[in-house]
Amino acid sequence: LCGFVSVDQVKETYGLRDSVFQSIKTCLTIENTLKPCISINYTNQEGLSKHPYVRYKLARAICLYRENNGLFQRMEDLKKLPIVSDSIYIKLLPYITLNNL
Repeated sequence: LCGFVSVDQVKETYGLRDSVFQSIKTCLTIENTLKPCISINYTNQEGLSKHPYVRYKLARAICLYRENNGLFQRMEDLKKLPIVSDSIYIKLLPYITLNNL
């Protein structure tokens, strides 16, 4: 999908028990070479919803915003969507871009 930006994100992996995560945590490293992999202006709803932090409802909201308002002009425009809390916005930032990939 895109990768992890922090070791602690690994514990969000579906089916990974906390005890397993705790036992492998010290063996994990993250390279800081992640590039944005989702264009919020050009990725369709199906493509958006494949990312674990986007899912269907947010993908639909992003597409509706584009239909009604045109392209996102700034990343902060995502916060105009009622479904985007500050925590979701912060989680998404490393993965999104306004540009076509």
